[in-house]
Amino acid sequence: MKLRRLLAAGLGAAAVTLAALLAAAPAGAAAGNATITVVHGIPDTPVDVYANGSKLLSDFTFKTVTRPLSVPAGSYTIDDPGG
Repeated sequence: MKLRRLLAAGLGAAAVTLAALLAAAPAGAAAGNATITVVHGIPDTPVDVYANGSKLLSDFTFKTVTRPLSVPAGSYTIDDPGG
């Protein structure tokens, strides 16, 4: 259970980071796409990364950094589908 709490805390931090990145568009900017980069910082814990229920990454591993990913601009919920 300690690992699950750590994972949930990590996903919560990722959600805050992702929300900040997606909200960084200038005021009055037209709706379009946003670019995000995901960094995995939880040792020994491969994860699947979901945003608004859609899987973005599978078996994402510690110390991995993605290339920039293009997603529709907006608000996102990052969740642990395992519970």
